[in-house]
Amino acid sequence: MPGVLKGIVIALIFLVMLMIGAGWLHPPDSKVSEPLSPPALKTATESPASEGAGGFEPPGKSIAVMPFIELNAGPVRTPFFISGIHAEVAARLAQNPALKITAVPSVETLAGTDWDVRITGERLGVAHLIEGTVRQSKDRIRIRLQLIDAQTTEALWAETYDRVLSVDSLFEIQAEIAGTIADIFRTEQTSRHTRNGVGPTTNLSAYRAVLASRQLQRRGGLTALTSAVEKARQATFLDPEYTDAGIALASALTSGIDSGLFRIEDEATGILEILDSALSQDPENARAWSARAHYQSITGDARALGSYRRSLEINPGDAETLTDYAIALQSAGRPGEALPHLFRAVELDPLSLKPQLALGTTYDALDQHEKARETFGRIREMQPSHPAGYREAGLSFLAQGRLDEALFWMNQARVLDPKSVEIAGWILFLNDCLEDYAAADKWSAWLAGKVTNQPQPLAMQARHFYLTGDFELALQHSNLALRLGLPDRLSSDAVFMRIKRDEALANGDPESGIRVFADHHPDLFRDQPDIGADNMNQATDLALLLNLAGRRDEAMVILRAVITAHEKPYFTGGFAGAQLKTARAEALALLGDQAGALAELRRVVNQGWRASWRWRTDLNPNFDTIRNRDEFRLLLLELEADTMLQRSHVQGMAETGEIAPPPSVES
Repeated sequence: MPGVLKGIVIALIFLVMLMIGAGWLHPPDSKVSEPLSPPALKTATESPASEGAGGFEPPGKSIAVMPFIELNAGPVRTPFFISGIHAEVAARLAQNPALKITAVPSVETLAGTDWDVRITGERLGVAHLIEGTVRQSKDRIRIRLQLIDAQTTEALWAETYDRVLSVDSLFEIQAEIAGTIADIFRTEQTSRHTRNGVGPTTNLSAYRAVLASRQLQRRGGLTALTSAVEKARQATFLDPEYTDAGIALASALTSGIDSGLFRIEDEATGILEILDSALSQDPENARAWSARAHYQSITGDARALGSYRRSLEINPGDAETLTDYAIALQSAGRPGEALPHLFRAVELDPLSLKPQLALGTTYDALDQHEKARETFGRIREMQPSHPAGYREAGLSFLAQGRLDEALFWMNQARVLDPKSVEIAGWILFLNDCLEDYAAADKWSAWLAGKVTNQPQPLAMQARHFYLTGDFELALQHSNLALRLGLPDRLSSDAVFMRIKRDEALANGDPESGIRVFADHHPDLFRDQPDIGADNMNQATDLALLLNLAGRRDEAMVILRAVITAHEKPYFTGGFAGAQLKTARAEALALLGDQAGALAELRRVVNQGWRASWRWRTDLNPNFDTIRNRDEFRLLLLELEADTMLQRSHVQGMAETGEIAPPPSVES
């Protein structure tokens, strides 16, 4: 038997060597490091310019943490957990202000692809990549990472973490990674960044649920947001004291409100209680500040900008918060201030749609439409199968009154997303603007079978019924939206309130309409009303009712506030501003300044404004004082002639198949 025994021993030695190579034979809670050599350290720190890659010179202290690869054996996979760990590591590194860390959404676009190190470094604008694998086995987890020079493809550092699977262990690993990378690049960590590796909960299932909730929210869409809320609720149930679970819930609920999925009246108290509690426990919690800012932003709270700034003071490398802050600045009529933040966000998150979309819409708000459409073109190059680059190009053309081109691009968007009721809503709107009511009727019929409580398509349908003479159906849609308390979405509230105004006019009872405005827009009844993009059209409509009710002094206060707000720079830029173009002319007409109203209306028409022109002029009693003036009639004739010309262009595109026919009701 000696020969057999010798064979067994050799086989065992070979097996042990294999296990060591795989990293499974380390002492409990071990770490195996391969330290940097001095030349590699110098390369990582100084990041000399590459000899190739077209002169590509990324910042030396720049890193992209590539998606981790799951190595679990067997059929069980935990993609949310692995992706969540990856996102946590990247977020922890991004807290170091001396490092440029590529945002997770950009690197996630490369997940599951065979990415080339040099090309990926250039695409992401970084000098280094971190790649990693994760393996779970019963109650243990093994994470192996290596830092790679994106130009030489040399591995500068590698380390394996083999631990008992627990939340504390995962946070210890994150802290050690952050410390090691800071040492490699010789950077100073902030006191918050050097905190110990104690986890925020001891419940691993709750932690997994929070990671899943964050990823689902980042994914977007109504189904994913619903699941994100469910996961966050699960985490709070498993550990009611888990602060991050509460923040995840508040954040997902806020996104759901913003998307029309939830009613703000149902969720507001809970959201505020969660965030107040989180910030009282940890005033330096950037996620809580961002969640509060988002909630404040969608509720029109001016403190949102301050909350975003506070979050960025704590974590200046958060591309998503930079983007959201820029969007809030744009909404506040400050698009010029938004641009630097968007440039930084695009630098950190170069392959993600959100910052690129925000950059394009900001250019539109600045009336830099060519730059906007160049940006939307880059989006189409990055993700040709995503409708956003096509949809936003359509809205950019809409802002310039080029309705035919807007309709072409919106149809291209629908080819990629045929179930989107908002895209269908825009197509309905554009057909109404072009006065192709036969096509608009078909789009409205299709939406009727799909829409229940989505504010934008409901508003587009209500306006269509109004334009085609079915006021009762228009009123039904408006009453439904107001009864449900739907959030304002793409100027939907202005449509519903306009129809309620006209109901009061038809009944000869302006006071009843004033009461509706008082219920839904109490801000307009202040001594000094604060007029913004979200209530300007409603303000002029209310002023008409106040005039008719003999409350002219109140009307004059509102109208003067409208004129002052309208004169702010960039207030009427972009497609959203196109809905406000005539508000100043309406206010002047209601104040009795006929010459001023006609001159202002001539100005906006000459600039190319065409968005819903008949709704805003010919069918708008705010212009009754100038309706019989020759100048007003001439403007309407010009608008009608241009509409006819653009409609003929659309018909030509339909004949050549460039624009698809309206869908059947059954489709």
